[in-house]
Amino acid sequence: MKILPTLRTKKQLYEYYALEMNKRDFRYFINDVIEECSPHRSCHCKNLTFKEFLTFVARYGTPQGYELSPYIKDEIQKRGIN
Repeated sequence: MKILPTLRTKKQLYEYYALEMNKRDFRYFINDVIEECSPHRSCHCKNLTFKEFLTFVARYGTPQGYELSPYIKDEIQKRGIN
């Protein structure tokens, strides 16, 4: 299995999850995560914060063929992200 890299944009994240969810669902899910993590930020942004990335991965799992690095697993645990 490959290690999932830390992704910084919605486009990069979608490219990894494209086989598992359609674009409409992905937009809904990522915008929900952004709204939860950064309530004062617009959902029209292109970049993701590290916390938003961690929350998305913790909530929706990793794409097929990828696993989380020990650092990312540790960060999810330390921050108490579900």
